Amino acid sequence: MRLNSQFDTKKFLFYSTFILVSVCFSIIIHKLGHFVAAKLLGYQPTLHYNKVTFEKDNFFYLLKEGSVSITLKEKLETHKLIWSAWGIITTLLIGSIGFIGLLIQNTKSAKFNNLTFFFILLSLNLLRNAAVVLVMFSSNLIGIRSVCDEFTVETALNLPPFSLFLSLAILGLLIFSIVLIKFVSSKLMKTFIFSLIIGGSLGSILWLFVLGPILVK
Repeated sequence: MRLNSQFDTKKFLFYSTFILVSVCFSIIIHKLGHFVAAKLLGYQPTLHYNKVTFEKDNFFYLLKEGSVSITLKEKLETHKLIWSAWGIITTLLIGSIGFIGLLIQNTKSAKFNNLTFFFILLSLNLLRNAAVVLVMFSSNLIGIRSVCDEFTVETALNLPPFSLFLSLAILGLLIFSIVLIKFVSSKLMKTFIFSLIIGGSLGSILWLFVLGPILVK
């Protein structure tokens, strides 16, 4: 993989903009995975820009008051596992669709076109855990404790700490490395990598601190 290609400012702005928008959509779709799963399980979840809560659910009010049986508490733990996992599954599913789409398209045409870029945008979801590693590291530096869905699933399934989280991060990085090497030409590589870094970072910041709080409170 050669990175000595010229930097294309026009393509950089184009790619960065769409990556930014894609990241915003990816975050809310991940949360929708939790929301829909909880809804299907019979709860009354509330969707926020960065989380799903249950302040409007009468069951959680009774739970707080201590009026729920041990059996229902155990059932809730199972349900927590399900809706936590569905956020992860939703993100992985979208990323996998993008990667499979790239593999299918490559059998027909090796040309980097808009459809290729669309599938790459979908496959960006595979980088979620790698991105969360950076977020958690940054949060810990400023004294903020971060919790992610993978930790909930690991605890529920009695898995070693960080095992699922790091496995998905490494797997995502490996698969997306294949995407870059196989589907992005050497002429576009430098431009695309810079677009990925800038667009991805700005997309997360824009959604979590600007647009998200306004559009989905």
